[in-house]
Amino acid sequence: MGFWMNERLKDYAAPFHRYAPVLFLGVLTLAGLYIISLYNYPLFHSLAELFAIIIAGGIFVVIWNSRRFIDNNYLLFIGIAYLFVAFIDLIHTLAYKGMGVFPAYDANLPTQLWIMARYMESISLLIAPIFLHRKLRPALLFAVYTLITVLLLLSVFYWNIFPTCYIEGQGLTEFKILSEYIISLTLTGSLVSLLINRRSFDNYVLGLLIASIIFTIVSELAFTAYVSVYGFANMLGHLLKLISFYLIYAAILVTGLQKPYNLLFRQLKLSEEKYKLIIENSRDIIYTQDAEGKFLFMSPSVKETLGYNPSELQGRPFQTIVHPDDVPALEAVKRKTFENGELIPGFAYRLYDKSGAWHWYTSSGRVVRDANGSFLYYQGIARDITKLKEVEKRLEQSENELRDININLEEKVSERTRQLDATNKELRLALAGKESLLKEVHHRVKNNLMVISSLLNLQMKRTADVAAREALRESDSRIASMALIHQQVLRSGEYSTIDCESYISNLAKNIRNCAASDRKNIKLTINIEPGIMLDLDRAINLGLIINELLSNSFMHAFTNCKKGEISIYCRRLEDQVQLAIKDNGVGICEEVDVDRPLSLGLQLVNILVKQIDGTIKYEIAEGSVFTITFSTKPNSIQEV
Repeated sequence: MGFWMNERLKDYAAPFHRYAPVLFLGVLTLAGLYIISLYNYPLFHSLAELFAIIIAGGIFVVIWNSRRFIDNNYLLFIGIAYLFVAFIDLIHTLAYKGMGVFPAYDANLPTQLWIMARYMESISLLIAPIFLHRKLRPALLFAVYTLITVLLLLSVFYWNIFPTCYIEGQGLTEFKILSEYIISLTLTGSLVSLLINRRSFDNYVLGLLIASIIFTIVSELAFTAYVSVYGFANMLGHLLKLISFYLIYAAILVTGLQKPYNLLFRQLKLSEEKYKLIIENSRDIIYTQDAEGKFLFMSPSVKETLGYNPSELQGRPFQTIVHPDDVPALEAVKRKTFENGELIPGFAYRLYDKSGAWHWYTSSGRVVRDANGSFLYYQGIARDITKLKEVEKRLEQSENELRDININLEEKVSERTRQLDATNKELRLALAGKESLLKEVHHRVKNNLMVISSLLNLQMKRTADVAAREALRESDSRIASMALIHQQVLRSGEYSTIDCESYISNLAKNIRNCAASDRKNIKLTINIEPGIMLDLDRAINLGLIINELLSNSFMHAFTNCKKGEISIYCRRLEDQVQLAIKDNGVGICEEVDVDRPLSLGLQLVNILVKQIDGTIKYEIAEGSVFTITFSTKPNSIQEV
């Protein structure tokens, strides 16, 4: 903070002697205005306000006419805002007590207009720093201030809703006093914001702006204490306002004319400092050349990257540090650049450093010409890409190695593919022969089973013994269930698996058709989940199980009636299948042990269930329910 203040004092020391006559004149002016206030206060008030209005208008004129080249939206914002502040102050001056312009109004009207102008001034100073680094649209700002000004004036002259600020014989209202404090706080906020953004202003101009805001704050505090509009506090407030407006005048109008570079081109100075910082700290080489290719300027980074002092290369042609093989191509690129104005990007070349080592570089740049289009100099930036080139070289080597590996791999793949094609051809021939053999085997097995079935039927017709006939019939039924599998395999052409839905449905219908004539009225319900595929060994076992249980239901479950219902359900349970055969007949006698049966049929069922790695469960629920759960894994067939 001390350093900052010292810098400010240095800035103010020189201008003080220059502006001493102006300051002397200012003191005389204030003294003269004070004497006038003692003689004729309305005249004093009119002169003081007129001075402030002229200054505010002058601020707008200077800022508005320099807006095309000024790079400070803060000043442009303030210039537009003070135009509208001046307009309200003009109406305030005309409405002042004793002027006679608005005879229907008392001293409250100018006080209301005063508060309006001060609110607009303080809020504008608070908002203005926001636009130091943002784009400002003057037309939109004009529209906003015009709308606000019209609404404020309507609130006083038409709607009569603006709060009362002064009462004759009593003085200032609470609203007026509170408003002055609010305005002072707002001005304090604008002062803090100005200090935060101080780098955007010349030191001398910044000091004047700060002083102006401070005098405005003191002026507002003075206006909280008067009772009469002709009182001392009112007069003091107007004098302080004159001082604050003069400081604005000095900061923007006078300084803007006498020191235009510091005020209007402050951002340009900062830009120069920024670019100087970039040049001094960039690792890229920034350079300029004349028309013959001689270096005019080299950035300090050339010392760090190539080992040369910038002065060593000044006046030397660029060819003296370029690899001889790259000189012709680089000269051709330079000629095209001088013709087109822009360097062709992407061209790489080699420079040697002071020790004689070569470094890869790439450049970008442009030709700088004067207003008449004549060549001034060439400006460029060179970037060291040596490491990138090394990476590219290693990458190229890797690509070559991969290409060789890929060629060898393709040859091996091609050879292996030829071998696999030959093997596949042999396998297809073998598979075709195997399929033909399997088809023939299934055909012969089916025919043999049908021959056996026919022989059993002949024997059954010649046998008089009822028990023997029943045994022959059961054997024939079992053989038929196995033959059905081979028949379905031949039809489907699939020799390893069989569709459970089709096989069980056909098998159940065959068993029903083979039942005694008095069992034809028994209803058969089949519900098989689609998509269940079984290998042939498991399918044969399952067919025999269904044959035994379904035949028993048809023959023994409905001894006392000729009607009933038998249901077959089959569904998938993850890697298992569940089969249920249910009837609503008389059920199995309680004396029969299902786990250790005496009948050949149930014994066969238990054996077959174990072979397919399954379990069997028997329940009595309005008849008999056999539930068989078994695995679908191909290797789960067990020998029993």
